[in-house]
Amino acid sequence: MASCGLYNLNQNRNDNFQSYSENQEKQKFVSNTHNKSNQDKQEFLNGISARINRSAQMIEKQFSLNNKLGQIVNSQYDDLVYQDLGVQLETDRQYNNDDDTKYQY
Repeated sequence: MASCGLYNLNQNRNDNFQSYSENQEKQKFVSNTHNKSNQDKQEFLNGISARINRSAQMIEKQFSLNNKLGQIVNSQYDDLVYQDLGVQLETDRQYNNDDDTKYQY
């Protein structure tokens, strides 16, 4: 009987150890899956972050180009206005000078 009780005790230990090992394997699998899932999420977020940064850089470049283009257009517009104004002033001056010489008293 004593040997039978010892056998049952050993069998219970083996069963418990096997259950413990199986539980550890399950926990390891769940942990690895969870870590992999978190790793995938982090890689996904890093990818989105990289795309956002590239988009922001492209927008900054576009603003910079638009500002440069605006400066060029404004300076050319100003040049044209001053040229037109200069031609108009020159024409007025010539006309006024002609008028002054024609109608002197």
